[in-house]
Amino acid sequence: MLSAAQIKEAVLNGVSLEDDKRQRFNEIQQVSFEVDDTHYSSNDTEKRQANERVSFPSSDLSLSRS
Repeated sequence: MLSAAQIKEAVLNGVSLEDDKRQRFNEIQQVSFEVDDTHYSSNDTEKRQANERVSFPSSDLSLSRS
């Protein structure tokens, strides 16, 4: 037996939609996932580049501790 939370999750995932509407729902979800993935990759690249700009060679760090 499904719980109320499981039924709600299924409905939110498009289970109760008619075939053509479910297909469109799935297409929209796929595009949304692709946009999220691209956004994450872009943020990750920007973060890495920012870290490279502020990185110091280890020899500079050892001098600052002296």
